[in-house]
Amino acid sequence: DKKTRLIPFIFGLDENYIIEFGDKYLRFIKDGGYLLGDDGQILELTSPYTEDELGEIDYVQQLNTMTLVHKNHKIQELTRTTSNWQIKEITIAPSINPPTNLTISYQGYIKTNTKTYSYVVCSVHKKTNEESHRSAVVWVVAHKEAYWTTSEYVTLNWNGVTDAVEYNIYKSVNGIFGYVGTSSTTSFVDDNIDPDLTTTAPIYVNPFEKENPSCVSIFQQRKVYASSSLSPQTIWASQSGCDNNFNISRPLLAINSIEMTMCDNVASKIQYLLPFDDLIALTTNSEWAINGSDGVFSANPAPVANLQSYYGSAKIKPVVSGSMVIFVQSGGNIVRDLGYNYLSDSYDGEELSLFASHLFEDKKIVSMAYAKEPYRILWCVMDDGTLCALTYNPTQKIACWHTHSTKGKFEDVCAIRENNTDICYFVVKRTINGEDVKYIERFKQRSYKSVEDSFLLDCAIKTEFDKKVSHISGLNHLKGEKVMVLADCG
Repeated sequence: DKKTRLIPFIFGLDENYIIEFGDKYLRFIKDGGYLLGDDGQILELTSPYTEDELGEIDYVQQLNTMTLVHKNHKIQELTRTTSNWQIKEITIAPSINPPTNLTISYQGYIKTNTKTYSYVVCSVHKKTNEESHRSAVVWVVAHKEAYWTTSEYVTLNWNGVTDAVEYNIYKSVNGIFGYVGTSSTTSFVDDNIDPDLTTTAPIYVNPFEKENPSCVSIFQQRKVYASSSLSPQTIWASQSGCDNNFNISRPLLAINSIEMTMCDNVASKIQYLLPFDDLIALTTNSEWAINGSDGVFSANPAPVANLQSYYGSAKIKPVVSGSMVIFVQSGGNIVRDLGYNYLSDSYDGEELSLFASHLFEDKKIVSMAYAKEPYRILWCVMDDGTLCALTYNPTQKIACWHTHSTKGKFEDVCAIRENNTDICYFVVKRTINGEDVKYIERFKQRSYKSVEDSFLLDCAIKTEFDKKVSHISGLNHLKGEKVMVLADCG
């Protein structure tokens, strides 16, 4: 009787999955059936999440990798390849290693007017231009700058790094490592080059050493996290184009990682982040639009958070329909949309459940999914096991609520694209043969060529026979139920 949560995984146009999150396990569903392992059994992975934590997992997907966050756990990545699935904790670090085994030598003759020079070297990735951490510091004693002659120089050598296209070299000035040059080989000669202190060696930053984020999104090529237990109003964004790199420079460069804390007028917590033209932050108290003053989300100049409205969001994953966000208000029983309004130059929306408020009295929404194609239906599972749905088309001013019932209780819902149609999967608790059981049930497509092809039943199984039969077995789930039998489609 433990909780289960369904999360969509979009691997390609025609290869989408439902991930079943249970008590410390993951299973995978495709086209209405479980994926099997090499042993012929249901494929199952161990996960760090207990059943009580499932509802607060947030996620975002890039290609074949899904990033999972929860305040009680380190950031996880679920990866799908052509042959297997894997879940593991991510490492906050650049994707390329720094050079190793640095050596340094000085060519010249010194007795007086000496100075100690320190250097670090960083690798540069050949595909992403991402810069590594600093190498170990090496130092050498040489003449002070004013006493160098044209025959004096410092030589650096190091071991090459896999995937490095070049190496950036930095020299220390009062403890600050300024840029002195780039080498496409594994050596560099410094003939008294003045360091550029406007471009400095990267400083390692890992904002998640002592705390874990509870929100994640992607915005302007950055992986964006937010809201830890210690910092509920803080946002952290990776370097541009480098998901796991949070390094910075001094002074800050535009591509550096970002850390900003929103200043709400009450104690609040960021619930979700959504990328539009601005980064939309939904908190427990209000809604915000975050971006740079020039429309570029960068470290320098720093981004700005602009307050849009005071409604607040519940911890129910919002959905997106076109240019509108649909979210559950903080109380759990009001549904709103939010989108950009040209006339007010801000984000605003409507209370979608206003004229059907009786459907939500003394109830709270616990799960929500949007089936875009073909009917544009928002499905809402309530805490009492009932199911409400909204046909939503803001362009045509359509917002129509309807209810759906079954002999059981709905617990969760998820929608995924299958054969050009968004199909809903539900977790449903039923009583079968006097025992409480849970099923993952899938809507059949509602379009069919003839009535004989229709399959409009709840918790149903379908069997086809090659020849006529007069006896059917395997219907134990119908014991004690009133049934109707149609033979030969009549």
